Amino acid sequence: MTIKRLLSILTVIVFMLGSISSAFAADAVTAVKAELAVPVGAKINPSDEMNVKISKDEAKKIATDILKNIFDMEIDEKKFQSRIELRQDYEMPRKYVWEFRWDMHNSEKSMNVHVSIDGNTGKLVRINRHEYIHNQEQSIIAKITEEQAKKIAEKFINKINPDEFKEVQFMDNHYMKYDYGRYRSPNYYFRYIRKVNGISFDRNSITVEVDGRTGTVTSYNFRWDYDLQFSSLDKLIPKEKAEEIFNAKTNMKLRYVPIRDQEKYSNKINSVRLVYAPDFSFGYMLDAEKGEMIDYTSKTTEDRKVKDLTQNEKEQLLKNLKPIHKSNKEIDNARAEVVIKSILKELFNNKYEIERIEYEDRNIPWDSEAVKTWSARFVPKDGLSRYEHGGSITINAMTEELISLYRYYDPEMDAEEFEPKLTWEQAYDKAIQMIAKYFPDKLTELETEQTYRPQIHIINGKKMPERRFSFNFTRMVNSIQYPNNSISIGFDIKTGEMTELRCNWNEEIDFPNISDTITEEEAKRIFFETHKAELTYTMINKNLDDSKPAVEVKAVYKLNSPTIPYPMATIDAFTGKLINYDGQEIVEQKDEFKEKIKGHWAEKQLTILATQNIIDAKNFDPDKEITTLEFIKMMVNAKGYHPYMTREAEDLNFTNITKDDENYGYLQIAVRYGLIENKAEEFNGDSNLTRENMAEILIKFLNYDTLAKSRDIFTLPFEDADKVSPDKIGYVAIGKGLDIFVGSNGKFRPKDNTTMVEAAVTIYNALSNIKNINR
Repeated sequence: MTIKRLLSILTVIVFMLGSISSAFAADAVTAVKAELAVPVGAKINPSDEMNVKISKDEAKKIATDILKNIFDMEIDEKKFQSRIELRQDYEMPRKYVWEFRWDMHNSEKSMNVHVSIDGNTGKLVRINRHEYIHNQEQSIIAKITEEQAKKIAEKFINKINPDEFKEVQFMDNHYMKYDYGRYRSPNYYFRYIRKVNGISFDRNSITVEVDGRTGTVTSYNFRWDYDLQFSSLDKLIPKEKAEEIFNAKTNMKLRYVPIRDQEKYSNKINSVRLVYAPDFSFGYMLDAEKGEMIDYTSKTTEDRKVKDLTQNEKEQLLKNLKPIHKSNKEIDNARAEVVIKSILKELFNNKYEIERIEYEDRNIPWDSEAVKTWSARFVPKDGLSRYEHGGSITINAMTEELISLYRYYDPEMDAEEFEPKLTWEQAYDKAIQMIAKYFPDKLTELETEQTYRPQIHIINGKKMPERRFSFNFTRMVNSIQYPNNSISIGFDIKTGEMTELRCNWNEEIDFPNISDTITEEEAKRIFFETHKAELTYTMINKNLDDSKPAVEVKAVYKLNSPTIPYPMATIDAFTGKLINYDGQEIVEQKDEFKEKIKGHWAEKQLTILATQNIIDAKNFDPDKEITTLEFIKMMVNAKGYHPYMTREAEDLNFTNITKDDENYGYLQIAVRYGLIENKAEEFNGDSNLTRENMAEILIKFLNYDTLAKSRDIFTLPFEDADKVSPDKIGYVAIGKGLDIFVGSNGKFRPKDNTTMVEAAVTIYNALSNIKNINR
């Protein structure tokens, strides 16, 4: 995994937690930079092979022995394409690894095997092996339970790394299970965190992926440091004192957060919630020895600048505001080009020209309805580095307003020496002037206070000034932040020119009033009742030169909630309930499902179906009669519930189902899968589902609908075959032939209502025996 990808993932996570604090965002990204400071994945010069203790031939023997002895797999060099590299490890670039890639593709099968061996210890660092046999159908559901897969994973670890296995603890990732369960996979993933002196060190871990269909290990990742010094825990401040410091340093601030519906793939935000969110301006990590708030560079968080407009400056600025021209009709290509050229000239004189321009509907901001826009790519007129130093600009096609502008940036320019043309304070003033010019109607709704923490860059041993200043002005409603809407502006310090500008603004949201909220003190009490200080080791880079990291392991306290499946929660400003990053109330997760099905004849099947999120474990009652809608939702989950598919799905014709119905998306996908017909009639989803009607939906699910309609060619072996409706005979017969129906003493009971367990086991049997269902 590259640093770019890691930082992208962190950006997504921070964006989801955006209501908490920008300090958390900065420190989270810094944490990755501390570990991935040197160029990642860089190939090593041949002469550098002398710097590792394990030779290429030794590493290759280790890799092939592991494949032979553990995976019963021998590499035939004549059949495989191979590549061998000595490189810095993608995930732990302080290490060198021998990376072996064997790939084979022929008419019978395809196989990819990637193995990484530590260049100094000879330990297996990573293995990924995937095999696909052409024309051989494969089940899409697991045949073993998660517990069975976990035993396989632990047996594998104990064989590969027996000593390290004694130092790890299994981490049950509830967060991923509860929030990403819709994206089903037959594989199981297990992560084990290193523990030292009785506390966790999550920068070292072992992860294993087990194929739930075959019970084989398909991937293994080993992140481990042998040369780190772990500080003693003797002289640390007690947990109670740490929580006092967190309490004193953490303020609870009112914020609006968007309410998202996880069941629908729609960016549009229709409503927001008022919450209290923790403000970690002083940091969110506490040095367990000194009792100071620190970041991942081991610096305290006190060194910062704050700037805002004075009252007089605000009054003068508002007094001199000039309203921008807004078109009253949609503009064409020619007019769009005139507007864009005018903006580029104002910002960069005559430096750029338009290379191409295009019209499109875009979700700008991403949480609103699509907006009609004109976008253009611009390049330098001098023809030099046209693509490296060009950029893009987008305007609103209905109003001519500027929406975004971005100039391409080469990170290598950070290493160039230059004389800064802007101080941070001067850049702030320019940003305010930009907003006043291009977004005058929004200036009064922005939080103009900005905080700056100086960054020191040492590149190739030289102290370099920062190359960019960035500002993010958050939208304020009722004097409360709504972080999802903002205007962001960046500047190149060397040239003094703007490098980026973006306006995310949703005018369609109704914001709740702020009366009758609980107090900040009450919100803080609730927050710290559920979030406790947890002692852990973390990795610090003591060297300001990121190219030569000096790693130190430090004991710190971090806030964690042991009772909820989320890394951090906010507090509903009216009810005091815990709220997740989707703006939804956090409901305590009680694992009653396991107890409910313990000892049941279908315990294994139900466990697997629940793990793969095909059945709703929270509302599942084995003996309850299932409704038509419940069964259809179960079927959609089995075939693959992907909310993004609703974007291209046809509108429903059912007379009693509106787009606001919580099940609208499920029914759209059900129509797309051919499970139900999209008729202009009432959809009776609450009706009980007879067993013969279940058979019809299931066989449609398996794409045998056409065959099933040829009912005259089928006979039924059930004692009550005469009770099956004539138009259902083909469906029941195919299901029986495939051995997927749960019978009862030789009877099918076609008119009986289907129970939840009967429906679930029938689906499990179908997924187990009918392979590669077309999606």
